[in-house]
Amino acid sequence: MLVVQAFELHPILVCDPVCPTNNVAKGCYRIAQIQRVFQQAASAAIAAANAAVDVASVAGSHDEPEAPTLADASILAALNLK
Repeated sequence: MLVVQAFELHPILVCDPVCPTNNVAKGCYRIAQIQRVFQQAASAAIAAANAAVDVASVAGSHDEPEAPTLADASILAALNLK
């Protein structure tokens, strides 16, 4: 697609719906910092989910009646966010 090739060097692309050749995000700055924050948030969410799965598998190995599931574990609690 020609539009994508024209903007392949831009760190973020938001096409103007009226003029698809206009990248409305071209004036954005600190994109690397924004990407880093999203990467850290995703890593924290994945770590919390993995921790919850580990807790569920350990609890299940002791033959407890009902082991906590991933749905029961709060990612925010695992991240210590208030």
